[in-house]
Amino acid sequence: MVSAAWLCTNQILAKRPIDEIWMSEIFYAGGTTTKDISSNDLINDLRAKGASAFFVESRNDLVSSVRTHLTNNSVLLLMGARDPSLEQFAKQVWNEL
Repeated sequence: MVSAAWLCTNQILAKRPIDEIWMSEIFYAGGTTTKDISSNDLINDLRAKGASAFFVESRNDLVSSVRTHLTNNSVLLLMGARDPSLEQFAKQVWNEL
């Protein structure tokens, strides 16, 4: 089985050189999940491989952090898993842009 961290650090580099990846902290949905990795760890691994990768500790700071990187041709894709507030966050980002 391939881990999500391996996919992130090894497969994401197939993207275009002009692309960037931004991550906020991993959403913890509770349960027995081990919290032994941070999004910042993944970002550091991506940077070490030459990717344009950025960490934003709080997703509420995403728009203010990413704004200067956006152009008229930018595509901003929000992704997440098991986070029931993701739809509301996407609406917040849309309104702030």
